[in-house]
Amino acid sequence: SYKLQYVYFKLSCLVCIGAICEDFSVSLPQQLEAVRGSCLTIPCSFTVQDDHEINLNSGCRAVWKDATSTEVEFTRPITEDLTQKNCTTTVYDITEQQGQQVYFRVECENALKWTFKDKNLHIKIRETPPTPILTPSTVSVSEGQSVSVQCSVPVPCLSLPPTLTWSPVLGHIQETLQEQPDKTYVTVSTLSFTASEPKTSLSCFAIYNREDGTTVSSAVATAQIMCEFISFLFLLNLLVCFYAGLWYVVRYKSSHCQS
Repeated sequence: SYKLQYVYFKLSCLVCIGAICEDFSVSLPQQLEAVRGSCLTIPCSFTVQDDHEINLNSGCRAVWKDATSTEVEFTRPITEDLTQKNCTTTVYDITEQQGQQVYFRVECENALKWTFKDKNLHIKIRETPPTPILTPSTVSVSEGQSVSVQCSVPVPCLSLPPTLTWSPVLGHIQETLQEQPDKTYVTVSTLSFTASEPKTSLSCFAIYNREDGTTVSSAVATAQIMCEFISFLFLLNLLVCFYAGLWYVVRYKSSHCQS
């Protein structure tokens, strides 16, 4: 029970006075989103008290509990190596019922059985993917200037990464996978081109894959590129002003030299 866990925790803390001891703790993102029918990777790592290090072995298993301490029945969960304190878990064909607040628990075939109540994870299941983020969303440049716009979306799991699509494709596209501080991933597509039109509307959307082979598209994100042109008349006026000024300077110096 949780009361016994608490008593055990307090006694263990007394033993650790005067020494540096590991404690029961878990590292989880605060929230993760997944598309229904797709997969989700839960980044997870944990520590146990020093006297339980010996109990971490191949007989341990990862359990995910809901707010009522009921085990969450994930579909085909695959957990990393618990002996390395890596509780990262990937679940497949995720359903709406699995979208809830969950806690991690380690259960071993010995004295080590612990529910990590210090942190929880909120799983949100979406019917449609999140709208991509465009950076920047509005750009003002001069004609001939290079422009780079980024489109990014979260990657719920690496085995089924989303695909980003640009319209129109005006130049070179480069895609990168970026790891975030909370160990989640974001895919970023960068479109680079040279501004040549007075106004350009760029759109980007994401396509996510489901386990059954179907796909689902996100809403379209739009960026506006405003290009400032230097007109021929403006350049002509500059030239006229320049030569008029030059002519005035020459006449001024000539008149002073003659006097």
